[in-house]
Amino acid sequence: MRFLLLGLIVQFAGCSHYPPAAGDSPPDEGWQPASGAIIEEIDTLPSVTVVQRNDRGVVVVIKNIGLVPIEYGARNGGDSITMYREIEQQGKWTVDTYEWCGMGCELRILEPGQSKKVSLEFTLPHKRERLLGSFTQSGTDKQSLVVLAFEPSQ
Repeated sequence: MRFLLLGLIVQFAGCSHYPPAAGDSPPDEGWQPASGAIIEEIDTLPSVTVVQRNDRGVVVVIKNIGLVPIEYGARNGGDSITMYREIEQQGKWTVDTYEWCGMGCELRILEPGQSKKVSLEFTLPHKRERLLGSFTQSGTDKQSLVVLAFEPSQ
């Protein structure tokens, strides 16, 4: 009974006996396609720079530093990026959600040297989150998940 009570206190206090997951650790294996297909990484990952932080999120600049265009999904009519969300559980990042409202998604292109500013929001209370974007190298099947932002350990 004491161990159960201690575990509940630790959980609700926001403490963990697991070491925090590194923000740049690989995406969870759960992101692999259901078909089991092997995904080849894009040649050059875009750079991601945090330019502003607030109490519930960040603003980042995503820049294509490669030599070929890269593509990503975005909501129709908005200035956004379709994201995957992971949460920290037992010291590692695990799949949580794919952020898409079902109201339409369009393909956007970042040409070499081009950048895009995006506001990202952490929305899960009492859980540490990490947001990822999916990028495809134009004209190929090469695809990569890129960490866009993560909540630092408390």
